[in-house]
Amino acid sequence: MRKVLFFLAFSSLLIADSPLFMQTHFVSLEQSLQRRHLEQLHYPSLGSWRTWGIVHTRIKQTFIGQKNDFIEMMPQIGVDKEFSMLHSKVFLGMDVNSDIVTLTHPQGTITGKSYGLGGYLLWKWDNEIFTSFSIKFAHFFEEYQTQFFNNALVLFDFGVGKRFFLPNEYFLQPELNFGTGILLDSELSVNGVNEVMKPWAPFSFLGSLGIGKMLGKHQVQTKIKMLYDVGAGGELMVNGISTLATPKQKFDMFLGIDYNAEFLEGSTFYVYADFSALNLDIALGVGFKFEFGIKESDLLKFPSRSLKKLPNTKIK
Repeated sequence: MRKVLFFLAFSSLLIADSPLFMQTHFVSLEQSLQRRHLEQLHYPSLGSWRTWGIVHTRIKQTFIGQKNDFIEMMPQIGVDKEFSMLHSKVFLGMDVNSDIVTLTHPQGTITGKSYGLGGYLLWKWDNEIFTSFSIKFAHFFEEYQTQFFNNALVLFDFGVGKRFFLPNEYFLQPELNFGTGILLDSELSVNGVNEVMKPWAPFSFLGSLGIGKMLGKHQVQTKIKMLYDVGAGGELMVNGISTLATPKQKFDMFLGIDYNAEFLEGSTFYVYADFSALNLDIALGVGFKFEFGIKESDLLKFPSRSLKKLPNTKIK
C-alpha cells in the first residue's frame, strides 16, 4: 500500500512538471510568428509583390507565475501578393521559419529546434476595416536528459480590426485575434518512467491597440497588447496511469514599438521591440523588405492603349 501511495505521489509530481508540457511553449512561439506576418501585410507598399526576412530574438526570465524561462532565435522569410478588387484589397502570403530554443524547466533544461510553414490571407476594405485568417504547420525536435522526442502542431488564427486615420498623418488601429489548433501526441521515457501526452487544443486571445504616424517614407507605431492563453497540455499517461492536466491560464501585457523606413526605392528596413509588463520578456526583430511588380490598381489608372493606324496616313 505504501508503494502504491508513493508511486501516486511521485506520478503527481511528474504530471505537474512533465517535460512534455513544455511543448506548449512552441505553440505560443509559432503563434507569435504567425501574427507577426499578419502585421507585415499592413505596411504600405508600392509593388504588388513583396519579399521579406526577419530575424527574431526573444529572452524571458520569470518573476511572476510558473517558472518558464527561455532564450530563442527565429529566422523567418515570407512572400506576399496584393490583389485589387472593386472596394477592397486582398493580400495572400506564405512564409517559412526555423527556431532554436533553450527552455529552463524545474526538472532540467530542454533544447529544441523546429521549422514552420504558414499561409496567410488579409482582406482590407476601402473603409480600412480588415479581417485576417492564417494557418500554420510546425514540426519540432527536442532533447531532454539525452532523450530525444519530437512533435507537430497545426495552428489557426482569425483576426479583425480597423484603422482610423487622424489629423497630421496619425492613425489608430485596434485589433482582436483568436487562435487555436492542435498539438499532436508525444512520448518520453526517462529513468524508467514512461510519459505519453495525448493531443491537445490550445486557445489564445490577443487584443492590441496601435498608435502610429506616417513620416514621409517612414512609419512609427507603438502598440499595447493584452495576451490571454488557456492551455495545459493533453491527457498524460505516466507508466499507464491516466491523469488530466490542470488547465493553466496566462495573462500578460506587452508594450511594443516598431519602425519601418524605405532606404532605397523598393527596399525597406524594419525593426521592432516588445516588452512584457509582468516579467522580463523581451522580443527583438530586425529585417528587410523588397517590393516589385505593378499593382492592378495602377494598371486601371494608367492602362496601356494600342491605337490603330489611321486610314490614308502614316500616323500610328
